[in-house]
Amino acid sequence: MRARSRRPPPMAAPGPRPAVAALVLGAGCGCPDFSEMQIGDPDEVSTAWDQGTVAQGIADFSAWTGLDGVCVTGVDVRAEINGGLAMGRYYGPNNAIEVISGAEPSTTVHELCHAWDREHDLPSMKMPEKLPVDRITAALYPTREAQEREAFARLCERGPRGLDLLRAVEERCGLALEHPAQSWVLDEVFTETAPNMVSEGLGRLRLDPLSLDGHVGDAALFGMASGRSTVVLLTRDAADPPAADDPLDPRASFTYRLTTVDPWTGLRRGERVFSADAGTSPSTLRLVDGTEAPLLLYRQNNGQTLAFRVVEQTGALVQLPTWWVDIGGQPTEAEGGGVLVGDVALVPLGADAAEAQGQRWVAVSLRTGRAVEHPALDGLEDSGPAEDLYIGALPDGRILRRFGRWQVPHAPAPTEAVGAISGVDASLAIWDPAEGWAVQDLDAVDASRPLAADGEGHLLAIFDHSDLVGDYDLLETLVVGHAARPRWWMEEQACASRTAWPRVLRSFVVEAPEGGWSWWVLLYEDASSGARLSLSRVELEGAGG
Repeated sequence: MRARSRRPPPMAAPGPRPAVAALVLGAGCGCPDFSEMQIGDPDEVSTAWDQGTVAQGIADFSAWTGLDGVCVTGVDVRAEINGGLAMGRYYGPNNAIEVISGAEPSTTVHELCHAWDREHDLPSMKMPEKLPVDRITAALYPTREAQEREAFARLCERGPRGLDLLRAVEERCGLALEHPAQSWVLDEVFTETAPNMVSEGLGRLRLDPLSLDGHVGDAALFGMASGRSTVVLLTRDAADPPAADDPLDPRASFTYRLTTVDPWTGLRRGERVFSADAGTSPSTLRLVDGTEAPLLLYRQNNGQTLAFRVVEQTGALVQLPTWWVDIGGQPTEAEGGGVLVGDVALVPLGADAAEAQGQRWVAVSLRTGRAVEHPALDGLEDSGPAEDLYIGALPDGRILRRFGRWQVPHAPAPTEAVGAISGVDASLAIWDPAEGWAVQDLDAVDASRPLAADGEGHLLAIFDHSDLVGDYDLLETLVVGHAARPRWWMEEQACASRTAWPRVLRSFVVEAPEGGWSWWVLLYEDASSGARLSLSRVELEGAGG
């Protein structure tokens, strides 16, 4: 069983990869082939995302192992497992495994790894070198056998690329991260993969933070967005003191600053300063991301929303037709203000408006100010609330969305199944006008915590092996992988011990002075540069560029 940890948004997933035909495991025992496995929906909650991710997990495992099956009859998509505590469960031979709706492909792979282990007479419990179990707490898995079986499934779910990346990190940093079981899994489980998938080596990832603290000072960062060549910050100064007996005294006011910044120099291009009364719900100000120019939205008390296009060079505001759509109060800080696609803005609704309208997102035409249909809305509506989420614009009318949710492991109920991990789990998805939503293949970054993407196949993530190994100095490092090619990039200082990493607030793709597009990330509390807020270009050197 895999305790609840990873849950990306239920969007349409890419189609499964072709399986590799090979010897049928358990032939003569009535074990079904992978091709015969059925995807069930007993709770009637399965989405197009679920169908695609389950099929992807099955196809990946079949391709990596060269097997036709592991005596699993199918996969049932459930609303919850084990009272909401688990994401997946393996019930033994000739049964269907279960995964929750919204689980990523690695959840299916994890359960199939348990099945592989059982079909091969539990080699996870018989290895001369015991599997590392120091990151699997005895409180959750009281027996050594359960811990070893779970450690095997965690190792196995990373797939061949993830395991080889772990080896590459070890070679770069000179640390003994590799456990003997890693090579064993590569050799004995993933028999259809190349011996070394990191054939082009590790390139250098450069992040040279440029402080933006001079533009923010002591003010609160209230919003951020990008345009074609500019990053825009919306900050709010502390309120003037209200009346002592009324914290919402309308005489109290906030000062807002809308600042446009050149990402290449960090210099201010323009600034607009304005005030809003504390009693007029100033939290309804939002910035909407766009590849041409961002928008500033101000929802009035009458439910109408004033919309302004931000002039990148000066910070001036050009008013657009008033929106006749109530977008409600500010959603969560993590969701941001929305994204502009052509002349249509996709924005999340505040809790009040979402409840009243029965939807979480709305598309609004900038020409008319009225709600319209948009094909990207379905994928946005399907995703539930998240603690770590943003949506941003990419060139050519595409949309990037990051989704994450913090999960806490719970002790599983007594059962044959084992598995629990914790932390934040996230996914990256890109919407293309011609192809719809496509979830990015996180095998490129070892299924670690994804942070951003550039729309050209590169994924930035935190590589974290702490669930596999003990207390080494190197617990986390930033890494960039490519979704379609065996290439990785790491920071030069990745092997140094760190107590904290900067939080990646946003990813921007803006126009470069020499033409083309460049990839930037906005960092918060970067200890390496001493800046509270900084902007950094993502530069990739070596390993094929």
